[in-house]
Amino acid sequence: MEVSSPAILALFVLMGGLIAYVGDWLGRKLGKKRLRLAGLRPRHTAVVFTVISGMLIPVATTYAILTISAPVREWMAKGPQIVREYKELEGRNAMLNQQAEEAQSQVTDLRTEVGRNEARVREQQAQLAKLEGEVSDAVASKNQAEAAHRRAESERAAAQAQVTQLKTEADGLSREVSRLRQEQEAANRFSLQLAHEVEVAENNLEQAQQELTQLQQDKERLQREVDTLEMTESSLRNRVAALTDESARLQAGIGRLLQGIESIRTSTLLFRKDEELSRLVMQGGKTPNEILQQLSTLVKSANVRALERGVEPDEHGIAAGIVERQRITSEGTITISVEAQVRSIIEAIASTTDDLVLIARSYYNYFQEEDLPVPLEIGVFRNRVVFEQDAVVASTVIDGSRTLDETISTLASFINRDVREAALTAGMIPVAGGENTLGSVNVRQVIDVAEAIHAQGGNVRVDAKAQARTRSADILLLSLVIRNDR
Repeated sequence: MEVSSPAILALFVLMGGLIAYVGDWLGRKLGKKRLRLAGLRPRHTAVVFTVISGMLIPVATTYAILTISAPVREWMAKGPQIVREYKELEGRNAMLNQQAEEAQSQVTDLRTEVGRNEARVREQQAQLAKLEGEVSDAVASKNQAEAAHRRAESERAAAQAQVTQLKTEADGLSREVSRLRQEQEAANRFSLQLAHEVEVAENNLEQAQQELTQLQQDKERLQREVDTLEMTESSLRNRVAALTDESARLQAGIGRLLQGIESIRTSTLLFRKDEELSRLVMQGGKTPNEILQQLSTLVKSANVRALERGVEPDEHGIAAGIVERQRITSEGTITISVEAQVRSIIEAIASTTDDLVLIARSYYNYFQEEDLPVPLEIGVFRNRVVFEQDAVVASTVIDGSRTLDETISTLASFINRDVREAALTAGMIPVAGGENTLGSVNVRQVIDVAEAIHAQGGNVRVDAKAQARTRSADILLLSLVIRNDR
């Protein structure tokens, strides 16, 4: 069966596509099955099988071309032999050309010799005619002349025979030269055909090599994609593991939360959220070691307060302290260690030279049934002067025509509401959970002022003044002073 070059090219293109598809399909199948060969990793096993399939398909392609194309099969089987025969024919042709030239030269020499012999014959004939004319004069030499004539005739016959033989040989040599020239032309045509077939085969081979290079590049690209997918799969597996751990922690947190809710329902509340356990006034300009010592004193004071309130200490005797915290964000749970909290507090204090007050508060509502120490939140505030001595904190106008009890109630409301709001606005730091820290007044003084207002009657202005110079963290001690506006 004759197969044209376009058909062979189309077959190579189809087989190239088949190689790409089979390599991709086999790589994906083996990658999914995660097979192992001789202890190789699944990825390497997939590469081995893909390479083997890539090798078998070109072999099958070559076999198919040899099967359907007789010229290709003949060229594959006899190509080297034909080249050798072509080279032998070229050598033989050159040799025959040389022999023909030598034969042609011999023919030319023989023709020259025949011409000389014919001239000699003519000369001898002339001599014979001369001798015949002289027969009468040379009877004695007749026999000699006849003998010479016979010799001449014999020589002429021999020369004529030799000329005939040379002509026959020249004709044979001419026919041999013609035959050799025909064989040379046929060999040249066959050589040109072989050269064309070799050129076509080389072009097909170059195209196949280019396709093989492209397939190798596609294979490397696919391998990189497989490696990327494997890395993505590993990352996803790690993410799933992290989410599983996070889910377990959240489940544990939910359990603790449910337990805390049950404790809220049944247990006694020992400390409310943000309730103050202890505070410590600190001068600015301390070193980190001094700050750490002051912070330790603050925590110890809070621990004593927790023990007094009824908190059961842990095995280390701790009833309140700074504990590890967990904060839930959109990216997951963030754990804040004790060391990080302490370091943050020390950095905040060391960054200023102002006088400060440290306040230890309960981080959340703490109930009696809990088995952990009271978690402390340490607040750092500036301890500045808020009120000078005799400074007016707040003032109000009270109607003295009302009853004494109503006047006392109005004074109490003034102290608990107006004075407190004015103190907070000025910068006082109240004790969370404490009483009368923002406006402590002697009860006797309140009654005396109420009686004085009631005695005067009408509208009376009352000023609440600071008894002493008061800072943000101090207890605000008040004096009530009546000021008549009339």
